[in-house]
Parts: sequence; structure tokens; C-alpha cells
Amino acid sequence: MSEIINTKGLPSPFVEAITYSDFLPAGNLSAYRLQEPPQITRLKKENKIDEDVADKVWTLISRSLVQVIENGSVNMRARRSFINVIQFISDISKSEVDEGKKTALLNMIGMLDSISEEHLPADDRYIMRQSYGVDIDTSFTVFKDTEEEATYNGSVSVFDTIPLYDKEDKVLYYPRLCDTLHAKRSEMRESWVRESNIQALILRANGYDVASIRCIMIFKDWTRAKSLTMKDYPSKQIEVMSLPVRDNAKVGSFVKARAAQHLRLQHGDIAECSPSDRWAEADQYVVVRKGKSRVEKRSLTYDEAVTWLAMNRDRYYDAEVKTMPGKSRRCESYCPVRDFCKQWDKIKADTYEAKD
Repeated sequence: MSEIINTKGLPSPFVEAITYSDFLPAGNLSAYRLQEPPQITRLKKENKIDEDVADKVWTLISRSLVQVIENGSVNMRARRSFINVIQFISDISKSEVDEGKKTALLNMIGMLDSISEEHLPADDRYIMRQSYGVDIDTSFTVFKDTEEEATYNGSVSVFDTIPLYDKEDKVLYYPRLCDTLHAKRSEMRESWVRESNIQALILRANGYDVASIRCIMIFKDWTRAKSLTMKDYPSKQIEVMSLPVRDNAKVGSFVKARAAQHLRLQHGDIAECSPSDRWAEADQYVVVRKGKSRVEKRSLTYDEAVTWLAMNRDRYYDAEVKTMPGKSRRCESYCPVRDFCKQWDKIKADTYEAKD
């Protein structure tokens, strides 16, 4: 359970802008949440986690990015206004009002809906900031190999807000507000590929084909000086990168497996984070002297470490080969619940047992 704090004393309109969302979900498990390891979801619910509004500024800007794109379309802007007004009147009609007023409100909703359908038809070339969902049926086993083992057939509606989709060219655009290094980090790119392909799966389930995915990267730390002097640095503050379009069946398999993990969580069966969830690096094999912590040699394979030690046994007669688990970069720097995670405590102890 998270609690919003305001350590910088920001004015309430600023805080409300950061915490407010007009997002209407089209299901019960978002594509973003689907990607999040279930263990993180559980620990967020079980523990009090302070979230400083000062740390959520980029989240606000990123969320606003898609809204600003949508507002650039006069038709979409007007349609969104109609939707908001209709929703507001609908909420009033469900409150305790007399029958005469309720009838008038329902008639007003019908009239506004009719006007929007006639003058703002939903047949534009682009889909912008629209939420769609797809129902996923999956079978899973909880508490496997224990006395409580049981098989469940579960269903979950996976949804996401489609930021920008071109119906004519069948292109899904995936805007990202990011650092210049993000495009080079394999784990970050993989998360983009995965989430955008889940969006493509959802679009296909709703009758829209996706021929290509284009990531629009807006670099928040870009500077012109670096673009002129640094090699492999973005030439502009905005770049477009093609992302691979994965097979629908393959994406569906991932969604089913991940949905099963989240459904298992609801039954109390918690899966630990996998190496890919933790953004784990490959294990290393290190040569250390007995009773010492200094690493004399690092190798990516066990055989290489053993061979090196054999060739240098005269100098390192009291040394041995140890396995050093690869560092988990998500756990180290990005996970909001690592302070409550027993798995991270164990990995941390194992990883840093042998160190320089």
C-alpha cells in the first residue's frame, strides 16, 4: 500500500495534477501490471511505501505526453469533452435524485450521445489514448508438489491504453520519454518490445491489425553539445526506432503465463522473481584465496577459472574457484519494494560474498 508524501511542500494543484488520472480501465489487469513481477505486486500491497510527489514528475510528464498528442486533434478533443460530460451526468443520475430529474438527465445523455455520434463519428484515421481489453483464459496449478496442490481454471481481462495507432498504415506508435542511454539498455528495450507487442495483441483482438511498431523516443537528458561531440549519441531530441513485431501466438503464450502468475498470487501462491524479472547479469566464476575477499580472477565460465588457477597455482596455492551470482540491476536500483523482499536479501548476501 503506497502513501503519497510531499517533502518539497508543492502546492496542492501541482500535487493533484500528479496524482489525478482520468484513465478508464477496460479490464482488470493492465499490460504494465502484467509485466510487473507478481512478487512486487504482492509486496506493494502488504507494505506501506512512501511515494514522494517530487519523484513522480517524469511520470506526470510521460502521462501528459499522450494526452497532449490527443488534444492536438480537434475531433478527438471535442469527443473527449462529450465523453467527460456524459460520464458526469451519468454519475449524477445514479445518485439520490427524484424520478423527474433522473428522467431528464437520462434524456440529456441520450441527446448528447446522439449529437456526438452524428457530428463526431469515430472513424478517424488514428486511435489515440483509447483503452481496449482482451479476455485471457488460463489453467494453472497452485502450491505445486505440496499437500495444498490444486488446479484452477482462471480468466482475466488484460487491457491497456493505446497511445497512438494508424488504422490506414496499421502502425502502432509507442511513445517513450526516456534517458539517452535507455535505447541502448537491453533490458529496457526488451520491456518496450514486450509491452508494445501486448498492445498489438489487444488491438488485434479488437479487430485492428498491426503491421509494424515504431517507438518514438523523446530524450529528457538530450543536449545539443553532446550531439555534436559524442559518437553514437542521438542527433535530435526525438528519434524513431522500429521495434520487432512478435508472433501473436508467442505474445499470447507470455500473456497467459504471466496472467496465471498473477492469478496464483490471488490464491496465496507467490512466485519469486525470475532472473529476467530482476534484470540479472550472467553469473561469474571468481578465484579467491581462502579466508580472503579480494578477487584474483574473474571468468564467465567455470572451466576458464579452473584453467587459470591451475596455471597460477604456484602463486595462489591457497585459492579456490567460487561462483558469484550476477548482479540484479532492477533489484539494486529500480525495485520499490526491495527493502521488504526476502529473495533480494538472499541474493544480496550471495552476490556480495566475494567482492573486490
